Amino acid sequence: VIQFALWPAVFKIISSQLEAEYRVKGIYFITFSSTFGLVLAYVVAAFMSNWLYNFLLSAVSLLLFALIIHIACRRVEKHLIPDEVSDKKVVQKKEERNVSDISTWKIFWKSGFVLMIVIAGLRMIISNSIQTLSATILMESYEHISPSIGNVLNTLIIISGIIGVMLVNRFVYPRLIRNEVLATLMLIVLAVIPVGAMLFLGKMSVAIMVISMCVSAIILTGAGLIMSHFSALFVKFGKNGLASGIYNSSAAIAIMIQNYGILSLAEHRGWNTVVWSWIVMLIISVILAVIAFGAFFMYIKSVADPTFAEKEKNIKTAESTILYNENGEVFKKLGTEQRTNVKYEDLPEVLVDAIIATEDSRFFQHNGFDLP
Repeated sequence: VIQFALWPAVFKIISSQLEAEYRVKGIYFITFSSTFGLVLAYVVAAFMSNWLYNFLLSAVSLLLFALIIHIACRRVEKHLIPDEVSDKKVVQKKEERNVSDISTWKIFWKSGFVLMIVIAGLRMIISNSIQTLSATILMESYEHISPSIGNVLNTLIIISGIIGVMLVNRFVYPRLIRNEVLATLMLIVLAVIPVGAMLFLGKMSVAIMVISMCVSAIILTGAGLIMSHFSALFVKFGKNGLASGIYNSSAAIAIMIQNYGILSLAEHRGWNTVVWSWIVMLIISVILAVIAFGAFFMYIKSVADPTFAEKEKNIKTAESTILYNENGEVFKKLGTEQRTNVKYEDLPEVLVDAIIATEDSRFFQHNGFDLP
């Protein structure tokens, strides 16, 4: 209860109250910490065989971190900004309406968020199954894999998930692909290959299976990071905390399905059937992501001002107007000329010397009037 209550609150602070330049990093760190926590749980379990002590350690650690956060709050406060809902008027079908007045259901449905939640749940089932059940899968598929070796390989696969978060943050989003839905779609399509390779469990070498599981963990965990960024898009409507809460709830339902459904399926039908179910989930996710991408594109178009293109032509200012996205990054410059204000201190010395030599060689010697 504490875990699933804290996540939306922390996410809302990071996605709406942190300054734009820190938001992307903040979402990356909380996603990274979630995956790292799974590794830490295995490390603690290795040294504490009694689960009663594990829960006690978790409770004490949570209390200590809460106190640390409370003490550090004053230092963090200077980076926070008021959480305000935009009341900017937008024009749609020649009718003015307020962005904050749009119903929550309409926002989530038309933007494709509902479909993304289903995708998030399916992704969590597959990703969490691979990361937590890999030791069992390998031991039951290969007779020479002992429990100790299985646990080592399991930890390696979980660490691959951490690497996936780092790689996606460094190379994929937002550096390579800025659209969250498109990035999710591409990663899910890529995941079909390593997950499909697991159909050869027990037939191909353990090394190939472990590599397939590691690659799957990298791709699917990275997709989870991008989905967290998608929830942050609703900050302009004041729905980012709710979006994160729903996203977290889908993860909880997915874990429940994975704990009972996947294990039951494996017990009655075998791991090969489980892998086939993962492939079907990925195919469904691809289809839903394609629909969500179309819905998201149409929604962005619908809330935009249709007269903007015409207004852009009428901008007469010589200096460029710079537009920034929610991450504080420049995505467009408008104006009749591409001009930028520059401070005197930033001017190259050679430029200053050239202008003075051409226009007024005694500029620094007189008081503004250079009389002969």
